[in-house]
Amino acid sequence: MSRPTGSPRVAFFGNVANSHFRAVRALREDGVDAHLFVSASDGPTSRPENDDPSLADGYPPWIHFGPWITASTLLAPWRAPITKQLAAFDVVVSSGPGPIFAQFAGRPWAFYATGGDLTVKPFPLTFWRWYPSWPHRAAEVVAGGWQRRALRRADQVWLQPFAPMVDAADRLRVPQSARSDHYFPIVLDTDAYQPDADPTPTARAYVDESVGDAELVIFHPSRLVTEASDQLVRTGQWKGNDTLIRGFAEFVKTNPHCAAVLVMPDTPLSRDVDGVRLMVEQLGISEHVRWLVPPGGRLFDRQFMHALYQRSDVVADEFGVGWFGYVTLEGLAMGKPVVGNIDQEVMGQLYPEHPIVAAATPAEVADRLSDIAGDLEGTRTEASTRRQWVIDHHSAAAAAAVYKEAIVGLAAGAAT
Repeated sequence: MSRPTGSPRVAFFGNVANSHFRAVRALREDGVDAHLFVSASDGPTSRPENDDPSLADGYPPWIHFGPWITASTLLAPWRAPITKQLAAFDVVVSSGPGPIFAQFAGRPWAFYATGGDLTVKPFPLTFWRWYPSWPHRAAEVVAGGWQRRALRRADQVWLQPFAPMVDAADRLRVPQSARSDHYFPIVLDTDAYQPDADPTPTARAYVDESVGDAELVIFHPSRLVTEASDQLVRTGQWKGNDTLIRGFAEFVKTNPHCAAVLVMPDTPLSRDVDGVRLMVEQLGISEHVRWLVPPGGRLFDRQFMHALYQRSDVVADEFGVGWFGYVTLEGLAMGKPVVGNIDQEVMGQLYPEHPIVAAATPAEVADRLSDIAGDLEGTRTEASTRRQWVIDHHSAAAAAAVYKEAIVGLAAGAAT
């Protein structure tokens, strides 16, 4: 199969949390003819306009919007319109349900694992109770079957070596030969998360009213999933938020003169809000917790998130299986100390060093918060170092070179 010389044309399909949008934009800035396919079924956080509001008025020619994922296309993905679209490119990169279609496009393709597309989607029976209706369950069974088939047939699988992803790949019998040795960092728009940028007056007023005159603000925007079942732990859905809550309660007890507040969004994305509310009440820290409901929607948009990060002194991410995501990167890009449970062995494989403040137990959380509260000025002087780490490893410029090398390699392999 011959391929044109020069930089290959690459299609990205499966824009989970706008991960593909940021990667495509970075690649285009680096001279790669990269295109993004956005499905009408994608949620609001997986639409480019969620990152760039100017795109709400229309997409540029390199973003292709359509009803790509429907009941009929899932039943016969080999003849779906999106499969024909992907076949026109030299290389395909897929995430989310994208592999279901990429496997039939007849082009070299990579599966870029973002989390649940590897650890949850291929195992619908494991999460049967999550799906509210029989039609939904039937659709998940069909999609899960196709996903399992696809992931075993990918030319390359791009995954991070954290336990949930490696375990899922092993259970799916993804060949070791397909698992790339490269680390594909998730891309953060570091220009959007500028510590000194002014939020909108509406966002600033909302945050100021919510937080008040607290001396220490701890922002915990991660989903609340405290159930530590085998399935949730194995797949990385468990967030271990109770570790933070108990550690914060211990910090409040041992620092009675510190006016500290823990800020947590109350959104439908969090499965265990009621349980965490009860825990907060039982621990006697209700007056130190601020529950924020997104104004007029299910999620806080970027302006509100920026204002919340900016007002915070500490960002708390996950305390579960030891991996990290956008919350950690956004907090660090804003120059904030980020506290979470992190797999130090894996991090040592991926980075020469990292600025995440590790805490795996309530006692460690309390100690780390005490350290930060005891030297807020010193903590703030390290803000630029934290931000620079994100720029060095997760900015568009840093990530584009890694993605480009892999894409060119895939195309070259198909041409020989």
